[in-house]
Amino acid sequence: MLPAGGVLEQARRARDPRFDGRFFIGVRTTGIYCRPVCPVKMPHAENVTFFASAAAAAETGTRPGQCQQAMAAFAASMIIFARPMAVHHQNSGQR
Repeated sequence: MLPAGGVLEQARRARDPRFDGRFFIGVRTTGIYCRPVCPVKMPHAENVTFFASAAAAAETGTRPGQCQQAMAAFAASMIIFARPMAVHHQNSGQR
């Protein structure tokens, strides 16, 4: 459940890192969604919709913005790095 709209708008305008991952912002004019800390140009409030998750935003047909794409690439690189390390530790008897 999302906090009240005023709280979300204030967090969005401040790019408050405490709210990163707690809600997502959909922008009607661009058709993208982003995190509240995204450094791109601030959209006008009348063009913004708040979502509880990235999945909820995507269900409306919006697509990930640059910050979401960067996060996905980072997560994928961590998985690629973590898997060989786990195998290495398993084979060497370390945990």
